[in-house]
Amino acid sequence: MTNGASNRKVGIVAFNNEVTIVGDGHKEPQIVTGDNLFDYEYLIQNGTQQGIERMNQTIAESGKKLQEKLMKLEETGPTALGPAIASSIAMAA
Repeated sequence: MTNGASNRKVGIVAFNNEVTIVGDGHKEPQIVTGDNLFDYEYLIQNGTQQGIERMNQTIAESGKKLQEKLMKLEETGPTALGPAIASSIAMAA
């Protein structure tokens, strides 16, 4: 990695009929389901909290683990794109 990219933080938020917050991969993923997928306030508050809890390692520290988790993702069913985006933006903030 060049230009200091190895010091940046990167995380995964996956979605299908639920939202799976992996973050930097150092903790077990959090699954967001049910009515929480339609609760904007919850998504923003939870995303902010998950950013604090799950975005602590740099890409240099978590890259290999994240790559493994990414390769295990599978496409299934309908998608919760909106809730995944709201969660991701709150985590990044």
